[in-house]
Amino acid sequence: MSSDARLLIRGARLPNSGDRTSDILIEGSRISQISDHIDAQPGVQVEPARGALVLPGLVDAHCHLDKTLVGQPWHSHVSGSGVADRVRIDHSLRRGLGMPSVQNTSALVAQMIANGTTGARTHTEIDSEVGIAGVEAVAEVAKKFEGAITIQQVAFPQSGMLREPGIDRLLRDAIELGATVIGGLDPAGAENDPVEHLDRVFALAHDTGCGIDLHLHDAGELGAWELELICERTRVESMAGKVNISHAIALAQVGDARQGKIIDNLADAGISLTTCVVHNNPPLPMKRIVEAGVLLSGGNDSIRNTWSSLGTGDMLERAWIFAMRGDLRTDSELALALEIASNNGLRLLGEEGPVGVAVGAMANFFLVDAVNTGDAIARRPDRKLVVHAGNIVSTTGVDTSL
Repeated sequence: MSSDARLLIRGARLPNSGDRTSDILIEGSRISQISDHIDAQPGVQVEPARGALVLPGLVDAHCHLDKTLVGQPWHSHVSGSGVADRVRIDHSLRRGLGMPSVQNTSALVAQMIANGTTGARTHTEIDSEVGIAGVEAVAEVAKKFEGAITIQQVAFPQSGMLREPGIDRLLRDAIELGATVIGGLDPAGAENDPVEHLDRVFALAHDTGCGIDLHLHDAGELGAWELELICERTRVESMAGKVNISHAIALAQVGDARQGKIIDNLADAGISLTTCVVHNNPPLPMKRIVEAGVLLSGGNDSIRNTWSSLGTGDMLERAWIFAMRGDLRTDSELALALEIASNNGLRLLGEEGPVGVAVGAMANFFLVDAVNTGDAIARRPDRKLVVHAGNIVSTTGVDTSL
């Protein structure tokens, strides 16, 4: 045992281990040993798991922390018929509701940590009116909770890149403040010029060394065509492994043969996907996507904001939604739902080594009283202990990092 050893979890059950328990030793920020018994050395904190199930830390790979109303009185939702309407309504309300708000974002992040979320990719809105205020607010919250959760910001031009004056400069300002991913929005449906939109997004990514994460709500054949266009652009620009597409609902709306061809194209181009399965969006073919070798992560998307009054920020609850909407029923399929809600998101955030509850992996995990992964998703019990990068950040569902 090295001098970096600082935490020993005693008597936890690993997924698929039945009633057998194991000890888990954390050295520095990573898991160094998993064994039937590990001797506790002086100075090492020992936490008894008492047979609780240990599961990998959850990752919300698509959320909007800057827009949440969590912690505020109930706001009655004003419905919009589509993306453009919801953007317009949001812009008309956000200043009066105090968005972006460090207080609201902090309340949501604390809630997420207590529920076992150890990482998040948030799409922070940038436009000519709000500027980079959202990026500044989220950066402040990320610093406040540093050590308890990893927060990665996407500089997201919700109102478009082509219609907004000075948006390129604002996006660059956001990157200087710490955003590491460039966002985009419906190159055809919202921008009406997919080639120019992608030109701008990819050029900015190249100039700054950032990754790309595009919102793609466009449906049917239009959205399918855009998916193939993004694949082609990713190959030409040698951006394999650096491009993610969020939502991609068109993939669930085309025929079987066309769907298979697009999925293979995504895999060949090295493009990942993120699904949220919100409201009436058709669920993506999750098993087919993963079996083809495409990295598929998951997120909550809107969490109590002007787009939706629903959402708790609990990614275990979202895994339940993935399973329910995606017809995932067996134990192995439920384990896939959790993988989408946890380890795959960590890979999207940039983790290249082992993930999950494994030797060498980042020590991100939580404990629950459950029989197995399926039981945990079905019942979503309180998180007894949450660990991020080797730090205990929450116990018995109560955040301790504030």
